[in-house]
Amino acid sequence: MINIEILLREESRNASSKAIVQAKLHELGFEITGILSASISAKISEAHFVKVFGRSAQAEDPRPLAASDFGSLGGYAGQELPLPPGLDQYVESMTIPPPVTLF
Repeated sequence: MINIEILLREESRNASSKAIVQAKLHELGFEITGILSASISAKISEAHFVKVFGRSAQAEDPRPLAASDFGSLGGYAGQELPLPPGLDQYVESMTIPPPVTLF
């Protein structure tokens, strides 16, 4: 399963818009794993990922840190994904989050 983070548009951070987004995500094969005030977390199988995004999910190699880069743990950045049709009016962005770094 591939983890996906969905950031909602500011005007869509309400119960009715979240319900619409959840329904559309379920139709596309996503499993909702969490709902926060501004975002939705979900998982999707590799097969559904290919159907939705037209490509397979690929692990990203870490990028070297710049001298002033304080934002990405371990050099990883989230992968930005295109928005599936019907979600663009509710969703600001969809990303595959970077791998978890344990200390």
